[in-house]
Order: sequence, then structure tokens, then C-alpha cells
Amino acid sequence: MLLERGYKKERTSVIYNGLDLGRLEVDPVRVAQIQADTGLNPGKPIIGISAWVIPAKDHATFLKSAAIVLKEKPGVQFAILGDGPLVPALKTMANELGIASQVFFLERK
Repeated sequence: MLLERGYKKERTSVIYNGLDLGRLEVDPVRVAQIQADTGLNPGKPIIGISAWVIPAKDHATFLKSAAIVLKEKPGVQFAILGDGPLVPALKTMANELGIASQVFFLERK
């Protein structure tokens, strides 16, 4: 594509993606183990967020959204994957919103 735009071949190079795509492959055994360890129900939808639990990531909006979704779809589960200083406050917030039983905090071990 660059060559078609007039760039010289000797002045271009390919930089391959540094992401190990193998890490993104789903391992059903590992998924089943995580579900067993966390209490997540494999038969129900799971919506998740994976991020450091700090104010900039706005997990509070995620929980407020979860409360709205649960009014329409009570079987949905919500997973927060991450660790950080706001975890205790978010657990309290989930309790206050009445959704704690559908919110799973998956802290890295």
C-alpha cells in the first residue's frame, strides 16, 4: 500500500506485531477452572472490565451501568478483573446498589 502511494521500497520496512497471539487463545479447561474458583456461572452472560482499579478507569460507572442492566436482564454477571486502591470502595458500592451477588471481583493472584 505504501509503495502504491509512492514510497520507495528501500525506505520501508515491516514491523511485526509484538503481541503474542497465543496468549489470546481460549483454553476451555482454564476457563472452567476460573469459573469454579470465582463462582461465575458458566450458563449466564458475563460482562467484564479488566483494568487497574484506580479513579481514572471509572469502575464506578461500570457498576452503575451494571445496576441498570440487571433491572432488564437479572441473569447477567459482572466481573471486575484487576487490583488497586478502590477495590474496597467498589465492593461497598456494589452492596449499596444491591448488585453485589452479581458482581465478581477477580483480583490477580
